[in-house]
Amino acid sequence: MQKNSIKYFKSSLKKKHRLFGNTSLHKSHKINNLMFIVENYLFNMQRLLDYINKSIPSITFGLILIFNINCSRSNESAKLSETSIKATTIDVFSDMDSEIIIDSLIKEIDVVHLETNKKCLIGKINDIKIADNKIYILDKSINKAVYIFDRKGKFIKKIFATGAGPLEFLKPFSMDVDEDSKGLYIYDNSLKKIVKYDLNGKFLKNIKTPTYFNDFVFSNGNFIIERGLFANQLRELSPEFDKHNLIVMDSTFSKIIAGYLEPIGKDNKNNFRPISKSFSKSSDLKFFPRFSDELFIINKSNRLNSLFKFDLGDLKIESHILNGPFEDMIKYMKNNSNKHIYASDFCGTDKAIYLRTFALKESSHGDIYTFYLKNKKKAISGNKIKIESYNKIPFFIHPAYASKSEFISVLNYEIFEPFLRKLDSKADQDQILSLDKFKLTTKFINEQSNPTLLLYTIE
Repeated sequence: MQKNSIKYFKSSLKKKHRLFGNTSLHKSHKINNLMFIVENYLFNMQRLLDYINKSIPSITFGLILIFNINCSRSNESAKLSETSIKATTIDVFSDMDSEIIIDSLIKEIDVVHLETNKKCLIGKINDIKIADNKIYILDKSINKAVYIFDRKGKFIKKIFATGAGPLEFLKPFSMDVDEDSKGLYIYDNSLKKIVKYDLNGKFLKNIKTPTYFNDFVFSNGNFIIERGLFANQLRELSPEFDKHNLIVMDSTFSKIIAGYLEPIGKDNKNNFRPISKSFSKSSDLKFFPRFSDELFIINKSNRLNSLFKFDLGDLKIESHILNGPFEDMIKYMKNNSNKHIYASDFCGTDKAIYLRTFALKESSHGDIYTFYLKNKKKAISGNKIKIESYNKIPFFIHPAYASKSEFISVLNYEIFEPFLRKLDSKADQDQILSLDKFKLTTKFINEQSNPTLLLYTIE
């Protein structure tokens, strides 16, 4: 039995050594590889002892392994502990029935009509990025393509390459744009790869991913992935990080740098997906896990710091409900119709962050909207949005995306046409004139046109 145990241990260690022991002439790379070898050596030693314990019941082995190395920006491999910074608590519960005067928050609005022609007909917008004075739009649901427009909405290019070849992708699941690396990154979760283009849409290279994930960003030379529902995919790569939801990896996905947070619903019984993305990138990188009431900032050293927590009071759903099957959660919410969770819109600029709760239609309060003004460290919450003066803003749609300075909303004909029908030509004259002033008319927004983007700048 002991010979078999040692044989198993050696073969397992060789496997880990092949995975992490890439040779390099650079001293720091050798140190990084050594750290992973040592870490996995200790892990496999624990597995060996567990194996012996099971095989010889009369012998009890106890071993507690603590291997905690601080991580720096120089990409030293490490397991990082969770942030110890105490988050500011924002009381949403007491303001949930308030009214938000939206034109008091918005400084200006920019209307961008996306050009419409046969080459750039967008099926559905799943993500929007603004960088390098360009607009990047992901349509993963219908056309499986990425469209590039200039800042005024003029069409530049469509990236559409269906296939499994080196220059192709099958299912563009998510994307990111990074101005520092001058890269457009498209994640294909069917082929487990990220295709990198330059900011003009020229193909650069493929990057294989060792695991599936729900969302990602490229920041400060590293990939940061949110695993979400894709649990148990990192076990072979690094068992030490398998329990984390947020993983920082190097630019080639060959090395894990840091890991944070245990995912809610980690047992995968609850397959509910948030409506919006988990990351929002401006001058800083914001991360908002699904079902969470806490928002985090990831700094340039890959440290995770809590920015604030929301106090939903009695509206908060208990964690054991969120961890259970999705059907049980919906049943629970129907029996407790005022319960809320943060699983809807989330996005942030340099100056403000916007969040919206998810609530059943039966809820007497409806969804709760929150604008957090970063410079003032102030939150404005409510369940109603009101425009008092149409001179500044003719129309408001809840934003789902953001750039460094602007919140981005999508206005299409399916939303606009019912809204127009409800307007009274006399009572709503001011709003009608304002809509005409900003060219928000059926001439630009109709059944044949691409959506229009509304870009709001917060005061």
